[in-house]
Parts: sequence; structure tokens; C-alpha cells
Amino acid sequence: MAVLIVKSVFSFQKLVANFLRYFMSPAIYLRKHAKISFKTKLALITLAITVSPGHAAIADESLEDGVKAAYLYKFSSYVDWPSTAFASPTSPFTVCLLGSSDHFNNTLKKVIQGESVNGRKIVVNEVQALVKESGCHILYIGISDLQRSAVLLENVRGSNVLTVSDNASRGIIGFTITNNRLRFNIDDAAAAENGLVISSRLLSLAINVKRRE
Repeated sequence: MAVLIVKSVFSFQKLVANFLRYFMSPAIYLRKHAKISFKTKLALITLAITVSPGHAAIADESLEDGVKAAYLYKFSSYVDWPSTAFASPTSPFTVCLLGSSDHFNNTLKKVIQGESVNGRKIVVNEVQALVKESGCHILYIGISDLQRSAVLLENVRGSNVLTVSDNASRGIIGFTITNNRLRFNIDDAAAAENGLVISSRLLSLAINVKRRE
């Protein structure tokens, strides 16, 4: 058994090394290693995000969804929600998706399957509308219509929700693609308004940060 574990560790390290070698074009790596499990692929993407934070290269839409999903899951570890954001000590951690594609939604569900945040089970809700007491802890808005997304964000303003958007200027965290790389901005002032505390480590990875007063 010990030998098998060691072999597995070294095999994984080899995969990581090869992935990082192809890091500037990860889609090539993933295509060449199609038999790798979905979880392992996303683990490697997440590792790459950690090793080279905020610099994940985007080669196609499928990979973009995978990296975004990995980011969305990782954000939950670097933000503190007040205890009042949960109905009880055993309440789940809820990620809400609004306006995002079926592919992204399914990708995220695979990423977080069996995972937890501070001992809380993570659940995903696909929602069609929002109210201030939505029960969401992370809200991902995959809508390109700036006017509509602004209205949606206003609906949850002041509630304990980490809003994430595909628009760099919308939401507490706004994704943007710069030089074919997925990056993000952080509005820490908006996070403070929603009663959230974002770790300095996550803030340091953002392109731009709007500081809280």
C-alpha cells in the first residue's frame, strides 16, 4: 500500500510539473491528457492559480469556465461572512448562479461536489430573480447586459453576499480577460458595505482594488 501511495504521489507531481510546463497554454495540456479525470484537471488548474495567482491563461471557452469555477470555489476560502449570514450552525454555504450558461453551471457543480466551507456543505442554486434575503453567500452573475446586472446587484446591496460578475466594473469581484489571461478586480468598499471581510492575500491578487474607508 505504501508503495502505491508513493507511486501515486510521484505520478501526481509529474502531472503537475508537466502542466506547469504547458501553463502558458493549458488547453494543449488538457487535450493531450484527455483521460485525466475531471477532478484532477480542475485540481491542476486550481494549483496553477495558486502557484501563479491571477494569471491563468485562457485558450477556449471550456477552459475559461473551468478556471472561473475554480476561482469561484477558491474565493470562499478567502472571505469571511458574519455568523448572521447563516440561519443556523449547520446551514449550508450557498452559491447562486444567475444568467450563466448550462456548461458553466455544470462545471461548477462538478468542482464543488463533496466540498465544504468551514464545515458547511456547499450547495448550488440556479436562480432567476433576486431579493435582498436571497440566502446566497456567493452570487455569480453571468449577464452581459450592464443595465440589468446593475439592477440585480442593487437588489442585494447591503446583504451578506459576495457578488461576482463577468464585468470588471460590476460586483464585489469582477472578472476580466487581459492579454488572454483571466484576472479580476475587487471592490473592497462594496464588500464592507455587505458586511464581508476579504483577506489581504486575495486582495493582493487583484489587478485593481477599491479600498474600504
